[in-house]
Amino acid sequence: MRLNPEMQGTLDSLCGLYAITNAFRLALKDKEENGEKIFHAILDCIPNNQLARFIKLGMTLRQVLYVLRRSAPKFGLAFEVVPCARKGRFQKLSKQQYPLIIGVEDNNKIWGGGHWTVIRKITPKHVKLQDSSVFARQVSRRKFPEFDMKEIIRVYKP
Repeated sequence: MRLNPEMQGTLDSLCGLYAITNAFRLALKDKEENGEKIFHAILDCIPNNQLARFIKLGMTLRQVLYVLRRSAPKFGLAFEVVPCARKGRFQKLSKQQYPLIIGVEDNNKIWGGGHWTVIRKITPKHVKLQDSSVFARQVSRRKFPEFDMKEIIRVYKP
């Protein structure tokens, strides 16, 4: 019997921490080899009693913002929450500076329910993601409205 390997997201709920790491890497125009350093610096900003909770249960918007407040300044980055209603959101989001951390409720269960990911670009046909899972890296704009974006956070270098 051949077992499939476990992947990020099947046993843990670290998508919030990976989304922050990926957003920082994009905002810093980082090279591949610095991802681990960035991830470790973000982990150092989390109280030990919270880390196990994040691994098991994932992160709320409040918790993501807490980690961003503690970690973004270490990299010379800033962030802001971007309000964005469903109607006209692609026009508004395509004018934003990337990356955008988004919290989504996934009605199609591509990610298994709630998920944090990063929009790296919006084209006329696709929403391109910098995602920690292998399930979706590019989503059709027609299909994307099926995702209910709960939170949008822009990360940028001031």
